[in-house]
Amino acid sequence: MDFCDKARREFYLRPSYILRQGIMAIKNPRERYRVFRGFGTLVKHLFRKHGQLAPVARQAPTIKP
Repeated sequence: MDFCDKARREFYLRPSYILRQGIMAIKNPRERYRVFRGFGTLVKHLFRKHGQLAPVARQAPTIKP
């Protein structure tokens, strides 16, 4: 798991990759949405510590009559 995390970081955090994604985001509004959404997912996965689970979304309590 550590090897895969390191490989992902090395690939997705390359300056050439980031620049190419930035150019695509500037040129195409649809691509911009996809790139920013993907960046959010990438941050969640790349910067968590090994063995730590992603946070679970909490639901608001429901009030029963």
